Amino acid sequence: GTLAVVDLGGGTLDISIVEIEEGVNDVRSVGGDPRLGGSDIDALLVQHVAGDIKKRWGIEIDEATYPVEYARLRDACEQLKITLSSVTQYTLELVHFMNMPSYTFTLTRRELERIAAPVLERIETAIDRAIAEHGERIDGFLLVGNATKMPAVAALLRKKIPARQLTGIDPGSVVATGAALEGSI
Repeated sequence: GTLAVVDLGGGTLDISIVEIEEGVNDVRSVGGDPRLGGSDIDALLVQHVAGDIKKRWGIEIDEATYPVEYARLRDACEQLKITLSSVTQYTLELVHFMNMPSYTFTLTRRELERIAAPVLERIETAIDRAIAEHGERIDGFLLVGNATKMPAVAALLRKKIPARQLTGIDPGSVVATGAALEGSI
């Protein structure tokens, strides 16, 4: 059968269409976007939260002016994105932030999806291109990479790839599992 392997990590989107026959794997096509990943969603989220800080406190936070605080904000936003994969609303709190006692920001999964829309559109374009270039039927697909855990990403891929999703393995550890299996042969 034919399998689409969609690997969305922190910085790249790789799409491989693989034909699997009698234990032999033949890569039929590869595509994706080498400049698209979960970190792009993080960057949009940081930009959004920085806008809230400016609105609330009148402080324009950026990496050059406030490097330590910006790093804390970036880490908190990544954790916010990750957490919103398993809950529908979350409040991030940064204690002793920007010379204030604390900063809190609440976001829903739906709001995150709206913020991430430009990245989701780029993922959709890359998937459409890869499927069109392959031009043949795809029997199944496998999600790889932690960024595919975001419900909006997984839903988009299920909508765009007309095949059954192979489940039962954590997208964040599938590469390590495959390497361990290959190494044991």
